[in-house]
Amino acid sequence: MTFRRSLLSLAFGAFASFGIISDSRADVLLNFAENSGSAVSATFANGAHTQTTIQGNDIQVTVTNIAPEAGLPGSQIEYLTFNLTSTAPADNTLYGLGVFAQSFQGSFSIRSATGGGGYNLLSGNSIGAIISGSLTGANVLNFQSNNNTSYDFNSGKNLQLPYYTFPTGLSFSFANVTGAANAHTGNTTGSGVNTHHTLNPFTASVSGVISATPIPEPSTLALLGLGGIGMAFGAYRRRRAIAA
Repeated sequence: MTFRRSLLSLAFGAFASFGIISDSRADVLLNFAENSGSAVSATFANGAHTQTTIQGNDIQVTVTNIAPEAGLPGSQIEYLTFNLTSTAPADNTLYGLGVFAQSFQGSFSIRSATGGGGYNLLSGNSIGAIISGSLTGANVLNFQSNNNTSYDFNSGKNLQLPYYTFPTGLSFSFANVTGAANAHTGNTTGSGVNTHHTLNPFTASVSGVISATPIPEPSTLALLGLGGIGMAFGAYRRRRAIAA
């Protein structure tokens, strides 16, 4: 019984250690940067000005550092489309620090042609993220994925095959921000009562990076399991030798 417990414990430890290592190592799937200027726009999502939608349609981007599984050159001209809508008010507890953060959710796609044509290089739905920036004077907003959110992550170029079905890193940077977004304020009802804080309309350019954590191959898991069993058996034989 003692041997069996030792074997199981060490084998499990090997698997657990590998899980920790693999989750901490993310591979870049691609980088992208806008070619066409400030093609991103943010607008209020409703007449009450309690939500913000940020979107871009068929934005021409240069994609680099494409994962080799895609079988594409290292640099490609592609087209980015995305739509993000705020899901909660901005966190006003950060205002004393001169910054804000607000949750958004939506989808994106990077395709080889406009109008949804061509191949799907990479796309994602149910993308949850935090957009943050300075309350005043900023011309850059940062969009950072929330790793606790589940993703529907797809590719027509095999980018998702060696990876989990969610990116461990999804980061957009909105630069050259113009409009009221860099002076983030609360919005008011007709009676002048401040009821909700959300990003004000703006325009910007966009760039970003998307990465994912590799899934362990079955052969790797098998080797780790055998290694754990070997370690347990070695410990068992040493204990028997000492006891003898």
